[in-house]
Amino acid sequence: MCEGWSETVAAYRFLDNDKVTFERILEGHKEATVGRIRHEPVVLLLQDTTFLEYGQEEEVGMGTLRKTESENYLLHPTVAFTPERVNVGVLGAKFWQRC
Repeated sequence: MCEGWSETVAAYRFLDNDKVTFERILEGHKEATVGRIRHEPVVLLLQDTTFLEYGQEEEVGMGTLRKTESENYLLHPTVAFTPERVNVGVLGAKFWQRC
């Protein structure tokens, strides 16, 4: 999404700010989604848990992959859809890491 190094650095600075949290970023999405829901006669709120795995893989031997390190996170969003399958937006999400 960044079109150059200066924009990339700015994005990292933004995300490194203690005032920027997952919940605060979602606030604007939630408010906009609630506004769009008000114009729909029926909205379905769908939830699902996604497992996010960030790890490094290493080639061993004849191409067998072995995981050497990984970080696992879970994301459980609530997304609003119309019965016609139009995505209205995100109402909330929980993001966590199992210990």
